[in-house]
Amino acid sequence: MEKQLGFSALASGAGLLPLMGAFALTSFAAGPLYNRLGPKIVVSAGVAFLAAGIFLLSDLSRSSTYSSLVAGMIVLGVGVGLFYSSITTAAVTALDPSRSSLAGGIVYMCQVAGGAIGLGLNTAIVLAAATLADGIKVAFRVDAVLAVIGLGVCLAFVHGPKRSAAHTASPLAHHRVRALPSDGARATAGPRRSSALARPPA
Repeated sequence: MEKQLGFSALASGAGLLPLMGAFALTSFAAGPLYNRLGPKIVVSAGVAFLAAGIFLLSDLSRSSTYSSLVAGMIVLGVGVGLFYSSITTAAVTALDPSRSSLAGGIVYMCQVAGGAIGLGLNTAIVLAAATLADGIKVAFRVDAVLAVIGLGVCLAFVHGPKRSAAHTASPLAHHRVRALPSDGARATAGPRRSSALARPPA
């Protein structure tokens, strides 16, 4: 915004408010949507919004104005709010509770490493272009393609939380297990029956 639109540093920061506002509002709605629709739909929808928002922002030229960026920032903010607040929950609940901390650490590591690699890739693309606008357009198009690939990965591999054997058992089997007497009850019932049979009739 500073170099292409001529904004000051303060105006550039304020110009990101549509993205941050959409991100904040969507983050509050991501939890109820996750519980109602499940991880696959919410995470995949977040990636789809990310791809669409980046693609909209890639339509940048020398004659672009701030108003032409607002729609892309809003869509991108919705994608960030849906994706980042749900992917960690989906990863942690996909494994047994004993391995949830490992899953959270792997997700955080991938986010940090992916951010570093993405920053380096986008910087190289922008610097290799003839103009700043052309470099941003190409870099964002590449990011949108990568987001579409990520959408395919989410649709193929993101599933619901992993349930234990007690939750996956059928209700009928669960009731049958509860209906069986315990070992202590069998031990106390055995001597009573044997003593009743050994007692002579009056």
